[in-house]
Amino acid sequence: MRIDRNFVREIFLAMQDHEDYVISSHTLMKKLGIKGRVLERKFMGHILILGDKGLIESFYTKYPFGFVNCVGGEYSIVDVDYRMTAQGYEMIDIFKHDEIYSKVKDYTLSNALDLARQLLAEEVVHGREL
Repeated sequence: MRIDRNFVREIFLAMQDHEDYVISSHTLMKKLGIKGRVLERKFMGHILILGDKGLIESFYTKYPFGFVNCVGGEYSIVDVDYRMTAQGYEMIDIFKHDEIYSKVKDYTLSNALDLARQLLAEEVVHGREL
C-alpha cells in the first residue's frame, strides 16, 4: 500500500473539524465516506501508520485503533475513540497551507513535518505571507 497523502490530509482535517477533542472511529469513517472493504482497508492502513508516527492515539488498548483481524482475512472495526496528538496538530499547519503542502506532500510524514517546520519558520522570519 502506498500512503495517500491527500487521504491523510482528509483524515486530519475531519478530526480537526470535529466538535470534541476525540472522535470515534465510526464517526470518522462516516465523515470520510468510508464504505466497502477497499476503503475500509485503506482507512485501517492509514490510521495504523498515523498511530505508528505518534500523530494520533487510540483510547482502546485491547484492539489498538479498533481493528480486529480474524481468520481468513476477515476483520472487524470496533468503534473506539481517537485523538490527535500535539505532533498531529502540527501536521494541520501543513495541511492548511496549500503552498507548503504542495512542497512537502511527496515526502514521508516525518520528513514532511520537519521540512514544513523549516518552511513555516522561513515564512515568519522573512515576513512573507503563506
